[in-house]
This record gives sequence, C-alpha cells and structure tokens, in this order.
Amino acid sequence: SLNPRGRQIRAIRGRDIAMIFQEPMSSLSPIHTVGNQIVEALRLHTRMSKAEARAEAISLLKQVEIPSPEKALDRYAFQYSGGMRQRAMIAMALACKPQLLIADEPTTALDVTTQAEILDLIARLQKANGMAVLFITHDMGVVAQIADDVLVMHNGVAKEYGPVEQIFHAPQDDYTRMLIGSVLKLEAKAEIRLARPPLDRTKAPILELRNVSMDFGEVKALNDVSISLLPGETLGIVGESGSGKTTMGRSIMRLIDPSAGEILYRRADGGIIDLATAKGPALAAARRELRMVFQDPFGSLNPRMTVSQIIGEPLLVNG
Repeated sequence: SLNPRGRQIRAIRGRDIAMIFQEPMSSLSPIHTVGNQIVEALRLHTRMSKAEARAEAISLLKQVEIPSPEKALDRYAFQYSGGMRQRAMIAMALACKPQLLIADEPTTALDVTTQAEILDLIARLQKANGMAVLFITHDMGVVAQIADDVLVMHNGVAKEYGPVEQIFHAPQDDYTRMLIGSVLKLEAKAEIRLARPPLDRTKAPILELRNVSMDFGEVKALNDVSISLLPGETLGIVGESGSGKTTMGRSIMRLIDPSAGEILYRRADGGIIDLATAKGPALAAARRELRMVFQDPFGSLNPRMTVSQIIGEPLLVNG
C-alpha cells in the first residue's frame, strides 16, 4: 500500500485520479482567484510555464462553459454562482486529464436546471477525455440518468451490484427495491391542493424592493428589480444558477451593498427602514428581525465553535 502522505500518492492525486466535491465553496480557496487555483494544479503536475498554465486554465473554463472565461479567471469563488463554482471545480479536476474522476454528490446543492446541465457536462467531458467516472449520490434519478453500472450500499455493506437496467427493472435486494420505490413519481395530475390561509392584501407590505440593481464590475447580477412581500406571504424566487437569486437575498440582509434602488423594511412598530442605506444602530436593529438560511451550511458555520456556541452567540449578542 502507498503512504497517504508519500510522493507516489501525491503524484497520482490530481493527475491520474481527480475528485469533485458536493460543496465547491468549501473546497475552493476564498483568498485565491479561481484562475490561480487552476494554474497551481497545472504547474504542480506538469512542466508548464505560468503563461502556458494560464492559457490552459482559460481553455478549461471554456470547456466547462463558464461565460467570459478570460475575466472569470481573475474572480474569486464567492463572486461565482453555485453552478459556476461547481463548473470551476470540474475544470480544476480535469486540468491534468485524469483517468478516473470521483464525483461526490456534485449536484446535490444545485437547482434542478443547473443539476441537469452539470450532469450533461460531466457526461460530455467523460466521452471527450475517455475517463472513468465514479459517481457517488443518494439520488436514484441521477443514477438512472448517468450510470452504466450501479452499486447499492447500506451501512457500509454492498447490497447489490449490476447494470443499471437490471438494478432498476429487476432488483434482487429488499433495500434496493425500497430505494427505487421511494423515488417520487409525478405522473398523475394533482386534483386536490391543501387550502392556504387567505392573505390580507389590504395590509402594507413588510418588505419592498424598488428598482434594485447590483453590479459586480461589468456583470449585472440584479437589474432594476422590484418586488413586494406581504406579512404572512411566501414569495418564491425561481431562476437558474447565476440569475441573481442569492444576490437578492444578500442585498436584503445588507451582506453586500446594492448599486442602486431602495430596500424598504417595515418593522413591527410600523417604522420603515431603507436597508440599502441604513447604518449603525438602525441596521443592527433591523438585522435582529431578519434571518437568512444559506445554501451551504458547512461554509456558513464556524468550524472553531461547537453547535451550542453557534446557536447561543446571537442570543448573547442581542440580549
């Protein structure tokens, strides 16, 4: 066996065997540009000059269909959308043309449209590069779409192994049958929907966005967006990766400063705060009443704190 820290295994990792992870934000360095990280991988395993590695990095970003790769190369991971970060991870993994790609839940955190695009991208790159793919997932629908053969595992035990057609159409193991049976099927049209409590549309909105824009250099993440949210209302924000959904949420929380527009929040006492321009005590007071749940909990929770410390901190800060 090889020493896990030895030179032999380091030469294999990244060059012959590469891996992409479920949460690219946790895997990509926040203090280096995406381009520098790809260049580092190339120069570590090849004899390319810095200029050659940069040109190859641009080519890799083109292959994974990242728009304006020459500009995207010099951006940081936090400036990418979730789908673009995963594409950047794939570009880095494919930098040295590996023989085996291990994909560990690469689409779990992505929206449905982006998930389909990433699966199609992996399949096309696999065919173009002639590599084997070990695709780890809990999603049986993804397995049916992408796999040639399937290994079903439970509690560390291999329960069933065979061609995808055999596993799905003639499963031999009870656990496999349970997994396949649990896949949600939406074949019949819904006839009954649970009634929702009626909204009082005479009330003033609790949140209003008026002509909000957000620019990242030449990239317009939000362009003149206006919405209104009533008390008790649920408003769904739908769009593919990179469409500005997360940017809108971060703007409302003032984690980023919008380039233009108003974000009007009505407090319980009836007072209105423009979150786009609020500062000091006014912004702090509003943030006590606003909460955000992020896509990537691993990237949001402090690894140096226990769960009780993380939950207790806002209670201590806000009295």
